Amino acid sequence: MLRPSDYSLAFRAALISILIYLATGIAILLKIDWSELIVADSALEFRMANSLLAMRLSAMIGGLALLFFGILREKYLLAVFTILCCWVWVVTIDDMLSGYWRFIQPQMLIGEALIQARPILLFAVSWVMAELHYRKSEVAE
Repeated sequence: MLRPSDYSLAFRAALISILIYLATGIAILLKIDWSELIVADSALEFRMANSLLAMRLSAMIGGLALLFFGILREKYLLAVFTILCCWVWVVTIDDMLSGYWRFIQPQMLIGEALIQARPILLFAVSWVMAELHYRKSEVAE
């Protein structure tokens, strides 16, 4: 099991912010009616936006489950964060390049805050992975 006292304050803060981000995102996507979020001119755009929201909800639930597994089984935590870090970076870059989000307009202030907080999530996931990698290399020496 992960012992918080073994890690830096920045690591613990980053881990808590990741947990809060994922839990908040899941709660919002489960609570809100997706048709209120989707702004589409055609059935194809509506299906694309709906699929995007479903994929993001699945990814957040899977990421949260992986995160708890990694916390409970510390030896897998670096692998879990490597996967999460790669996923978060790829999804962010894909969103910037593809423009899928033009079909989705978050009406809730907290939904907009989550989108704006993505750089914090990117930094937090990257920090945790970097510190885990550093600690693993320390043990190997």
